[in-house]
Amino acid sequence: MKTHEILSTSEAKLAPALAELKIKELERHATKLLSSKGNADYNTVMQAVIRALPKLESQGPERFKEVQNLIHIHFNLASTAPPVSDDVLQRITVIVMVLISKKFDRIHNG
Repeated sequence: MKTHEILSTSEAKLAPALAELKIKELERHATKLLSSKGNADYNTVMQAVIRALPKLESQGPERFKEVQNLIHIHFNLASTAPPVSDDVLQRITVIVMVLISKKFDRIHNG
């Protein structure tokens, strides 16, 4: 899957496609999207999200929204570019959450 396909693929097809990707591929897509859409640094965003997750009190959709807001803040801090669209922000958030989940599984399951 190419990075531009992540932005154009329907949501129904995107989630299963992302689940099939390896961690390195997800990292590459996240890095490209974060830098091209708002000059946000991948490592800084990942560090902020990973540190914030245990402190988030909400679950389910609200938790996703909180992570999305955190990523949006990093776009605003890093960018002089036009604001990132909600759709792009949502897709980047999904990639980040899938990445964190896969990394967590790798650590705990070897």
